[in-house]
Amino acid sequence: MLSLKLQKRLAGLKPKPKLKLVPKKASSKSALDYALQYAKREGIPGIWIPQGSKAPVERGWPEKASTDLKVLREWSKEHPNCNFGLVMGNGFVAIDLDDPAMFMRLKEQGYALPPTRVHKTPRGFHFIYRVPPDMVLKNKTSLFPGVDVRGDGGQIVSPGSVNSNGDIYGVEEDSQIADLPTCWLNLLTEGKPRAAAKGAISEGRRNSTLTSIAGTLRKAGKTPEEIEAALLAQNREKCSPPLADDEVGTIAKSARSWPVPDNVAALLNDTERTRIMLPADDRLLGEFAAELGAQMRGLLYRHGRDVVTVEGGVMRAISAQELRTLAERRVICCRQRTSRGGPVEVRITMTAEESRGAVASPQFLEALTPIKCVASCREPVMRADGSIELLPVGYDAESQTMTLTSSEYRDDMPFDEAVTVLRDLFSEFEFADAGRSLAVAVSALVGLYAQQLLPSGALRPAFVYTKNGEGAGATTAAACAIVPVLGDLPTGSQPSDPEEMRKLLTSSLREGRRVVLLDNIKTVIGGPALEAFCSAATWSDRILGANDLMTMENNIIVFGTGNGSTMTPDMRRRSLVCELHLSVERAEDRQYKRVLNVAVLKKMRPEILASCWALVRSWDEQGRPQPSRSHSAFPEWAATIGGIVEHAGFGCALATPETMFAPDEDGDNMRSLVAAMKSGRRYNAAELYALCRANQIFTNLVGLHENAMDKSQLSAMGRLLTRYHNRLVGASRFLIEGVGHRRRFYTEKGSRDQHGRMVEHGVSPELLKTPVFDSKGKHHADHADHATTPRQSAGKIRKYAARRRAN
Repeated sequence: MLSLKLQKRLAGLKPKPKLKLVPKKASSKSALDYALQYAKREGIPGIWIPQGSKAPVERGWPEKASTDLKVLREWSKEHPNCNFGLVMGNGFVAIDLDDPAMFMRLKEQGYALPPTRVHKTPRGFHFIYRVPPDMVLKNKTSLFPGVDVRGDGGQIVSPGSVNSNGDIYGVEEDSQIADLPTCWLNLLTEGKPRAAAKGAISEGRRNSTLTSIAGTLRKAGKTPEEIEAALLAQNREKCSPPLADDEVGTIAKSARSWPVPDNVAALLNDTERTRIMLPADDRLLGEFAAELGAQMRGLLYRHGRDVVTVEGGVMRAISAQELRTLAERRVICCRQRTSRGGPVEVRITMTAEESRGAVASPQFLEALTPIKCVASCREPVMRADGSIELLPVGYDAESQTMTLTSSEYRDDMPFDEAVTVLRDLFSEFEFADAGRSLAVAVSALVGLYAQQLLPSGALRPAFVYTKNGEGAGATTAAACAIVPVLGDLPTGSQPSDPEEMRKLLTSSLREGRRVVLLDNIKTVIGGPALEAFCSAATWSDRILGANDLMTMENNIIVFGTGNGSTMTPDMRRRSLVCELHLSVERAEDRQYKRVLNVAVLKKMRPEILASCWALVRSWDEQGRPQPSRSHSAFPEWAATIGGIVEHAGFGCALATPETMFAPDEDGDNMRSLVAAMKSGRRYNAAELYALCRANQIFTNLVGLHENAMDKSQLSAMGRLLTRYHNRLVGASRFLIEGVGHRRRFYTEKGSRDQHGRMVEHGVSPELLKTPVFDSKGKHHADHADHATTPRQSAGKIRKYAARRRAN
């Protein structure tokens, strides 16, 4: 009886995946060992085959095949590491099953394959049976879809042989070789070749007609044995009176020297590609589609309802027109045509209609391997039993992930070293609120890297990088999260048209992209399409250029960068905001110790990825601690990614932002306003707006006369001034104190110390380092730090410093 494991594989079932993939040990026996074994025990002749091939190259190999052990060993010495073939016939036949699903279908049709010796091939299985010694069974191809027969004049590749892809032939069931069932004997011997022509062949035309038939069959690539069998049948049925059998044999033997057309010879010699019969009478489209899909597995994949291939780290949908020629990398499509002497196979490209039918058929899609994600590095995954491990290189069936080998990295980096690497990565960014924004930046990186730790259908936040001026590094901060994981930085902008936004998101999902980056948004971040997409576990939309509806699992993370942009309330609720601060008037005045760009980040990938894995590993080993707070819009993400980042000591990325930068405005107007303000004087809002009108500054917002500002202009002006708070504008620093109607605006002269830091006049660098406290004694931050709280005026600093010295 067949083993349970093999029965499941033949029934189309897959065993439960192991938690850790351990390479299967190859058999210690070589192809020569198996050839010697079969020759000695079973009397099956062997023939040498070139290394990496599966067909003999010696002419007349069926006659040269031998059971002499000495001859087999000599061949192995003459052709080191060669493969061996086992020659069928002489009482043996092999059923070649390329599609395991056919095992059950054959049983349902009354052609069950009983337990016997079974070999494992790279594509399927060889079932070996005994037949009566006096019975000659010929080779038959495509007897059923994916089922060939190797009989007299045929051979199968011996176990221990290796094909050109490095796949090893092996023994699946080492049982006794059983007798071929009667139903199969009848199937392989019944029927006669159809007549090549109608009517009898008269006595004077017998030789010429049979010779013509032999020529037609030879041009079709038939062997001399097949030609002789067809001529004998024609002679018995059509010739009146029939020729003697030896005369017919002479005509058939003469066909040996006749040339075979190049295209037919190429078809016969092409042993790597499988021949598939196109749909025709007694050949259903579904059968063709299922067989084609089985052969295209590994080159094509099923992504939702799309047929895709993997190119450049992303998926690309294959059209039916492209499939016509793409399929010819793996198969040779053939069609049967009737000629004198019987049907012959002609290779031909499938028609556009046949290709469309195959792509649309469920049989074709079901035969392809499903794929959800293409990863350019080994990423962590949560297995079904709850364990966490790194995905293997190649295809992983449980997660349906194809992992490419574009970046290798160590998996044993110490936790402390990993934290240092990530802090160094983000060390030169000026975060408006150092703790929370840094945690958001790190969680964007870790969240993309460890996305497959989340359960299916779990929502993820969008990541928005805001800044108070051009050059603060928003795009670079996003690149620090994306490039290490994906190996490149996708570019894009937010379309102004909501319909174009919907098309962008749908096409990105169909291509299997991991990230959508909307860079340098200057207006409002959000909109119906983007908000719906960020809150959808599955995304449904009409396929572009068609009327079909597409529904796919949504695994895309949205990144956006904005310069003074605002967000809709729904988008803010679905996002984590990383706020960057520019503390100088002009971005070019900032000095960096190193440059972070895509090229540099690509070189840093192994170190950054090793750090991310170390954070995940430590979080897992410490019992997966939860973060200090959750988030109602994406609770699973908060519990996992938020927990990993906070456990590493980067703070809570889920904390509420303290500031939100306003839209960018005209810097020239702001410089004019600061120049017009008297240093040290506190202006309320009405006074400041009056000063703007008097000097023709921001006239588009404040108007030309009092009470000219509507509610939207007041709001816009307030956001603009907030944007410039605590920034050096010209030679002065613009500052704001108080809140609401008590807000006051003022400027103070400033200069720089030897380190390039801003120093207010009359305040020493030592005084700048003095901790700042409010009236209730709450510690804010050292004045020289880039903290989130507004900087105090020079007078208040002196006051607090004096109080500290007195205490």
